[in-house]
Amino acid sequence: MKQLLLLVLLCLTLPTAHAQKSRDLSSGRIGLEIEGQFVGWVKSADGGGPVADVVQEKAGGGQAPKKHLAGVHYDPIHVECYIDALPALAEWLRDTKTQGKPRRNGALIVADFNYKAVTRLEFQNALLTEFSLPALDATSKEAGLISVTFQPENTRPVDGKGASTAALSGKTKALLANNFRLTIPGVDCSRVSKISAITYRQKVAAGGAGAYRELSQGGQLVEIPDLTLAVAESAAGPFASWLQDFVVKGNNTDSQEREGKLELLAPDLKEVLLTINLKHLGIYRIADDKTSTTSQLVQLYLEDFELILAGK
Repeated sequence: MKQLLLLVLLCLTLPTAHAQKSRDLSSGRIGLEIEGQFVGWVKSADGGGPVADVVQEKAGGGQAPKKHLAGVHYDPIHVECYIDALPALAEWLRDTKTQGKPRRNGALIVADFNYKAVTRLEFQNALLTEFSLPALDATSKEAGLISVTFQPENTRPVDGKGASTAALSGKTKALLANNFRLTIPGVDCSRVSKISAITYRQKVAAGGAGAYRELSQGGQLVEIPDLTLAVAESAAGPFASWLQDFVVKGNNTDSQEREGKLELLAPDLKEVLLTINLKHLGIYRIADDKTSTTSQLVQLYLEDFELILAGK
């Protein structure tokens, strides 16, 4: 968040009456706006500052090399969001995967505790480079946060002019890391206590004048990390049978991979807030859990996932 705060201070130096009154801001709230729509308050945000490339020229005769700048670009923006932002982020992820409309304009809004906008960090033509759902733990009481990183072509801090965001001041919805239900055909997942984060990553290439382009055409530079499950040792038998069949016996064609479903639940453990369809799961290892004497770690590869929001 330090870089974002530096940009806030830059904006606060603008010679306006409101900016002068806001110099004593020590903390507040940060909201995320995408395509002109406020999508939710966020836990944290950082990045987005301008960066210049430094070029070093060769020098002879024992002289120190000459250095100069050669182009400007902008650091990626990383945001940790509550579930309120999920509809807009899920749509962005879908458009990124399908190459439909992957770029977004938006802003990070810094507001004080009276919900008055202090400054905005506006970004243009951003590409989503990472989307990550929280790691889950049945023993945790922590809030589950959605982590996203996006690469803007450019950013600019502007004065918030004291605009009221009070209409957006509702409480954020709770998504707890211990409220989940996993289903995989052929194995009992009721004793799964932990699930690693589900993540999508893509690489982008820098072009001229701060422009970026996708490198993910054809899925070549997209990464979906594998999943790790912590399973009670007494309930690991079906997973061991799956490993024996899929790995040792070699029954591991596309048609023999499995489709799973992970549901994130409200605190009442009944309402489903989000369903994640897990596509083409394959087991490849079972290992001891070095952090527990009563569980084992099951490792699965995952080819893709699909988000289904409640009510959709």
